[in-house]
Amino acid sequence: MLGRRLPFFVKLVLSHVLVAIVVVAIMAVVLHGALRRELLATTHAHSHAQARGTAQWVDRDRHPERLAPRLAAVMGSRVSILDADGVVLGDSEFPGEPSPTLANQANHPEVVAALASGSGRSVRRDENQVLTQYSVVQAGDGLYVRVGVPVAEAIAPLGGMRMQLLWAALLSAMFAIVLGLLAARLGARPLRAMRLAAERISAGDHDASFTDLATGSGRGEKAPIAPANDDISALQQSLTTMAAQLRTQISDLTAQRDQLTRMAQSARELVANVSHELRTPVTTIGGFAETLLNSDLDPATRREFTEIIARSSERMARLIADLLQLARLDNQGASALPLESVDLRDVVAAISPSARDGLASLPVHWHAEPPVVQANADALAQILENLLINARRHGAATSVSLATKATQSPNRVCLTITDNGIGIAATDLPRVTERFYCADPARSRQAGGAGLGLALVKQLVELQGGVLRVTSESGQGTAVSIELTT
Repeated sequence: MLGRRLPFFVKLVLSHVLVAIVVVAIMAVVLHGALRRELLATTHAHSHAQARGTAQWVDRDRHPERLAPRLAAVMGSRVSILDADGVVLGDSEFPGEPSPTLANQANHPEVVAALASGSGRSVRRDENQVLTQYSVVQAGDGLYVRVGVPVAEAIAPLGGMRMQLLWAALLSAMFAIVLGLLAARLGARPLRAMRLAAERISAGDHDASFTDLATGSGRGEKAPIAPANDDISALQQSLTTMAAQLRTQISDLTAQRDQLTRMAQSARELVANVSHELRTPVTTIGGFAETLLNSDLDPATRREFTEIIARSSERMARLIADLLQLARLDNQGASALPLESVDLRDVVAAISPSARDGLASLPVHWHAEPPVVQANADALAQILENLLINARRHGAATSVSLATKATQSPNRVCLTITDNGIGIAATDLPRVTERFYCADPARSRQAGGAGLGLALVKQLVELQGGVLRVTSESGQGTAVSIELTT
């Protein structure tokens, strides 16, 4: 439970301190062991050299039982003189006659090695259970000299070194702790920044960056960027990428939500606009049909009412046809209009007389021969007819001209339809291609329009890879430009 409550920085510091203490302790133990072995090795070499030095003075005529104590007094070590059978002839610890317990040493490892090779060594406990280091060398007259040094005396200098080792270990541990604090602080800063960034993102701030290091106020400076191969840096980059993807997904979802909202709004507006546009002809047809059925009218009046019903029916048919075509284009997209090489002269020649009706002239100017574009012939013909009808019915134009010109792009051409009508007000110009938008609703209804003509033209142009532009000034006529690929 305590570990869960501690901040990451404290956990990191404590773990570093623990590691530092363990490492320093291990180093102290290893160093202590190495020094102990070195002291024992030095003592063995020294005692072995003493044994070799005294071996030349040892023989049976010099009374080993009296010689051993004198040699020990000179060397400061225990000296034993043995024969080839391991029998102790003299020992500095037992002056005079050897002790019965020292009668034979042939079974001790150092003696066994010396009897076999001329010298031997071992570390073992003596008859008084004192841990002793022994060195044995062969002397003259079939005798052997053994020098023994207690291990406690050999490693006595280590006692003074222990305090020095302890102080060195403490200083090393403190230095390691200080370095650990600095390292933990540096290591925790980017992690803290990432935690704060994650909290900001969870709070709804999706622009928060995982490379920002929050200060005490919660905003502001950049975090130190770790090396490229550092795990924290890799984590930062991964979280930054994840945050960017999250922002993109949220942005996409927001756009989809807005699009769905707009679609729902458009659907509601479509229903309302269709209902509104159908209401007038349906009401007209119903009213005049009822009058025809229930009234005794003269032939002229009856014919007039029948023509009104026919016009209203025609208006309804056009509205339904335009709606069905728009729906088909929405569903099928560009696949509904396969493109081919189309000669604009053939398209203009195929314009129906009804579309030209009421126009005093229709001059055409081609900037190049032949004026060929990549388009759908039927769709392009419908576009031109809709624009001509729109200019005549709604713009009150009496003359319309067609012209092509080159564009900045070498594989594009611009077809412009210009009329001399009443023009479009600047406030209405941005919306004239919206569905069901009428700059002058009264005039549009009088002309039999529903505000779908230019919307349909725009969709047909764009599905052929073209661009539609409308320029106009009130009272100065209108120019509609269509840019297509050649």
